[in-house]
Amino acid sequence: MKGMHMKHLLASCAVAAALLVAGCKKGADLPPVAEWEQFSDPFFRTTFLYPKAWQVQKDPTRVTITTSMEAMEKFFDPYSKKPAGSQLIISGERTDSVSTLEAVFEQYKKGLTEQGFEITSEKRVTVDGIPAIEIAYGGRFDEQTTMRAIRALAYKDTTTYVVHYAGFNEFFEPYRAVYDSAIASVVLPKPKVASKLVDPAMPVEETQRYTSDVVDFAYPENFGVTIGKPSGEVVYSTVVKGSRDDIKITLDVRPAKGVSLDKIVVQNTKNLSRSSAPSNATISGVAAKSVSYAPTRGIDGRMYFVVKNDKFYRIIMFWPTSLKKEVLPPLEKTIASLQLK
Repeated sequence: MKGMHMKHLLASCAVAAALLVAGCKKGADLPPVAEWEQFSDPFFRTTFLYPKAWQVQKDPTRVTITTSMEAMEKFFDPYSKKPAGSQLIISGERTDSVSTLEAVFEQYKKGLTEQGFEITSEKRVTVDGIPAIEIAYGGRFDEQTTMRAIRALAYKDTTTYVVHYAGFNEFFEPYRAVYDSAIASVVLPKPKVASKLVDPAMPVEETQRYTSDVVDFAYPENFGVTIGKPSGEVVYSTVVKGSRDDIKITLDVRPAKGVSLDKIVVQNTKNLSRSSAPSNATISGVAAKSVSYAPTRGIDGRMYFVVKNDKFYRIIMFWPTSLKKEVLPPLEKTIASLQLK
């Protein structure tokens, strides 16, 4: 069924491409959509079809696809002299509080009117089978720049999903089918049903993404991230763990003050019991050191040390010795995904 569904969508996109060619010939000399690509990402966990030649920018909670890099800059600053273009955005942002689709929509609509945009239409639609509200709007930035946009908002399980398409000047109508194709093909993340045979305290292989001004990483989907308050020389700290305190990753950041990596390792490991000699490692593309040790009976641990931009990062993993086979691979996956800033 999935194969047949995708074939149908690709056929629909071929028709859309033909319409785009016709539309482009009527208006400005815009390149038609010659080929479509299916977007997929292990962290964003959303798939949809988009023009293969367009430029893709991925963030933890959204993907932005634009006709060109120059047009992407134009969307960032509509008053700039950068070339016009079209843009497709798919996003999913979770909130801490429960709301409704209507409340989310009204808040967004209010924001548009406060910015001076003119609402041209509203209607009920669906996004991957989820009830949604579609709103079309437009506005003028200056004498040379107008923008038209259309956005579908869906809300489920405290997450707002958005399919958004916009175009400057003559770019909106010729590529409008890009939005229609995205709406027709998008598959949103589905909640995973945990197997009764899987211990919910064990870290799963599936991940979600955490991002901040200090560090980005992927972590087990059934774990949580807790941010600590700065204390003493520690300017940033975080703990990644599930329901067990003996399975976790901690990370803290301090000023390096010009101290070398080797000296930092010695200072932080000289009192460890049953520790190994430092080994070479790589964290976020930067040379690092790792030290294995046993903080207490039945528990194994590993420390990583890295210095970047005169900041000293210390990452520590803990796991029960008897569960090494089950626990260590997901924890190491998190370490491998670390991006230090």
